[in-house]
Amino acid sequence: MKILGALFGLVFALIIAAYVAAFTDFGNGLVRPYAQNLIKEKSGFDVKFDKFQIRPTSIDIVANINDEIAANVSGGLSVFSQSLDLKYDVAVSDLKSLGVKLNEAMKISGIAKGEFSDFTASGVGQMLGSNVSFDANLKDYKPLSLKLDAKNLQVEKALALAGQPIYAHGKISAVANIVESGGKPNGTANIDILDVKTDNALIAKDFNVTLPPNFAANGKIAAEIKDGIVSAKSAVITPLATIGSDKTIYDLNSNTLSSDVKLIVDDLAKFEPVIKQKLSGAFKANGNVIATAGELKNFDVKIEGFGGNVDAVLNGGKLIAKISSLKLDELVKIAAFPAFVGGTISGEAVLNDVHNTKNISGSVKLATKNARLNPAELKQVAKEINLSKPLAFELNANADVASSKAKFDASLNSELLKLKSLSGVYGLDDKNADVKFDAGIDDLGKFEELIGKKLSGKVDVKGVAKLAKGALSELDLNANALGGKIDANLKNEKLAANLSALSLKDAFTLAAL
Repeated sequence: MKILGALFGLVFALIIAAYVAAFTDFGNGLVRPYAQNLIKEKSGFDVKFDKFQIRPTSIDIVANINDEIAANVSGGLSVFSQSLDLKYDVAVSDLKSLGVKLNEAMKISGIAKGEFSDFTASGVGQMLGSNVSFDANLKDYKPLSLKLDAKNLQVEKALALAGQPIYAHGKISAVANIVESGGKPNGTANIDILDVKTDNALIAKDFNVTLPPNFAANGKIAAEIKDGIVSAKSAVITPLATIGSDKTIYDLNSNTLSSDVKLIVDDLAKFEPVIKQKLSGAFKANGNVIATAGELKNFDVKIEGFGGNVDAVLNGGKLIAKISSLKLDELVKIAAFPAFVGGTISGEAVLNDVHNTKNISGSVKLATKNARLNPAELKQVAKEINLSKPLAFELNANADVASSKAKFDASLNSELLKLKSLSGVYGLDDKNADVKFDAGIDDLGKFEELIGKKLSGKVDVKGVAKLAKGALSELDLNANALGGKIDANLKNEKLAANLSALSLKDAFTLAAL
């Protein structure tokens, strides 16, 4: 009995200690500096509590943030009864600490009342350059009703509040009228993007992307909510492209999104300031997507542009994609390179269980047609290479995938270099690979115009290699070149090589390049 009594005494003492620490002036005095330091550590905000009083059924807190934001929260709050009846006031005099000078103060006041799992929150005030009002009800921690009037919110101030650089200036309006009916939200919501202009210099500095002068965006999202289903129509228009959806449906009950998607570029030449290369023609992409809990499940997309088209369908984990006659020069220009390669590329892929890399299976095939290297543009990419005329080549690549392994083979044929075969197995999970290759040069003399030096003879190279986590770990190479033989072996970061009967003249010529 003495032991039991001692245990009860210890529990009682702990309860008293917790009460003193949490709900008395002495305890609040201990918690206050800890809370200030924790907030500064986690957010970077310098918070000072001018008043910090927590009682079993009430709180009264007055805080100053960065000497710019004053916040006052007071009223009833009971952890035991899981209820609240609070009043709050937030006044923002400036945001210089976030890099924004306010022309006018921001202020919002309101109440939050009810149970933790079913409460109403409302507020009115001036925020982000707009007169804002809202009235919301949350049940089981889910919003069931919302009346919101927030017209002409200033984008630059919203970015500042989010701690982001001021990449754009302009206005966004958000208006919602959603009410509860049968335990589900019903109503409308609209968002308007009003002439949002970008800060091109800042975007170029931070992202190395050059946008056209006077770049601006306008758009609208119109949504209707009924019985937990959100139906929306949207469009965003910029000088470069238009993107939108005629019908987007989001099921709040199953967390499933289904939508059509349209992207239209009426003139690819408008992208020249962005990629520093000239493009031509139009580009269109449209399709349908389905996602659940943020994971893409199905899509059906058709792309028209770059001289060809792409059709891709994902259904039940199976992906079927077909590439038809895409222009190589247009593709490399999109990557901001000069059009050093020409011709077209086509191919197809059929892959099963794409969401699970351990079980993915199928095949991929790619092939070029009328492919060539263009001398002038190639010179811009590699100054040391000189071609007097276009160099034609053919590239074919295939891969069969099963059990997280891709078995591949490829070949490259050109007047200068022939990659007779490149084959092996690559692990999609571990990035390990076993590779076998066979390449050759029929006449080194053809390289004279390329490197500006005279060579003779031919080259045959065969070998095997291993990759460990994407890096070369082993190599066994045998070559007939420069009138002799080369045998090389790399293993455990040690290289051993044997050279025999090499032409010193050609060897020194190559060494002098």
